Parts: sequence; structure tokens; C-alpha cells
Amino acid sequence: MSAESGDRASGKEKTPAVQVIDLTKVYGPVTALDSISFTLERGAALLVLGPNGSGKSTLIKILCGLLGYRAPGTVRVLGYEPRSQRAKLFEHARAAFEDHGFIDAATGWEHLELFANLRGLDPLAQLEAASSAFGLGSFLGRRTGDYSSGMKRKLALAQAFMGRPELIMLDEPFVALDRASRNLLIEMLSEERKRGTTLIISSHILVGLESIATDVMIMTEGKLRAREKVGLTAGGLEETYRKVLEEN
Repeated sequence: MSAESGDRASGKEKTPAVQVIDLTKVYGPVTALDSISFTLERGAALLVLGPNGSGKSTLIKILCGLLGYRAPGTVRVLGYEPRSQRAKLFEHARAAFEDHGFIDAATGWEHLELFANLRGLDPLAQLEAASSAFGLGSFLGRRTGDYSSGMKRKLALAQAFMGRPELIMLDEPFVALDRASRNLLIEMLSEERKRGTTLIISSHILVGLESIATDVMIMTEGKLRAREKVGLTAGGLEETYRKVLEEN
């Protein structure tokens, strides 16, 4: 264990990274999440698997405080209620979503500088690190409205790794990435695991994540169908995922 990982581990609070109890989210007649409950310990890497429409993105957005949820459900992330304490939560957490929400007229540099300032980070140090990630350097002076979907995804991911957070949450991170960028992201996630960072990654494909994940949740139609420790799944994670999809 590195000195940095040891320092982080010694300072951990006793609360889990995530605690979700009886979480339900309804959009009109559609139940997007149906009585979901789970706990994730700090330093774990949770892979949330499921087909499109299974509720993965809704779950991540609730964990980030972007969506509310129905009482009496309970959600705590790093000890915070994410909807009412989102600012405090994101002093310690980062996230990247499939819908990035960038301002078209602003450059990549401006987005990263604003993000660094909002999080109390040294903008220059963070910008230098981000500019080398995913080959972003030559694109950061351009308006994000001119970015391809792949470049927007890379910029969002660069923001998610800024400032050595305690928790990183990624929603479908491999969408629009080329193979080299996917491999780089796997390497970056592996390094974060070594540092003791808690990871939550939603995806409908595995793409090498089995080597990083400690835990897996499989969802379909808003329901939690399986929760396993990676390495204890009979026949491997891919086989478990296939069986769950066939049965549901």
C-alpha cells in the first residue's frame, strides 16, 4: 500500500461510502427504481450493470443529488444526504454523466478552470494534469460546442479525476470513447483503486471492468436483481450477468 493510500485509510470515517435503503423513484406511471437497498464500503469499486432503461443512470443521479426520491427511502453518500447536502458531498466526490451539460460557448480550458475554482483546487496544477489526459491538450482552447461526442466525454472524465476525490461516480463512461481512450480510462481507474478511492461505475457492458470491480450489482426494469462480490460469482461475472438477463 502506498503512503498516500495508508494516510487515506487511517483517516477514513466509519460510515459506509454509500448506504441506500428502500429507494424508489417514480416518473409519472413509470417506476424507474423499485425499493433498491444496498451498502458500499469505502475503498470498494462497485460496477452497476444492466441494459438500457434498467435504472442505472437514475440511481447514479440520485447518488449525486441531481434527482430527489420518494419517502421513506434513505440515501447517504460519504455520510451526506446527496440532495440537500450536495455542495458538501462534492467537496469530496466527483461524477461524470452521459449528458455532460457543457456550455457550448465556453472552451474546455474555461470549463476546467471554473470547476477547479469551485472545488477550491489550484487551477494551474489541475489544468496541466487534465490537458495531458486523453490527449485533450490541443482541444482545450476550442469551444465545447465544437467538440465531438467523444471529446465531450473525455472532458467530463478529466473533470471527474480532478483533485484526488474520495469517491468517483461514472455513468456509462465508455460511450463514445475509442479503444485507446477506453484502455487509458481502465488504467486511471485502476490507479484510483490503488489509492483507496471508492468507485461507482454504471455500464451495460463489461469492457475490462471485472479487473477493477470489487462488487457488482445487476439491475433490470428498476429492480436490483443480483448483488455479488467479484471473484465469488459462479462462472465469472460475464456469465452471471448473462444468466440474470435471461431470467429477467
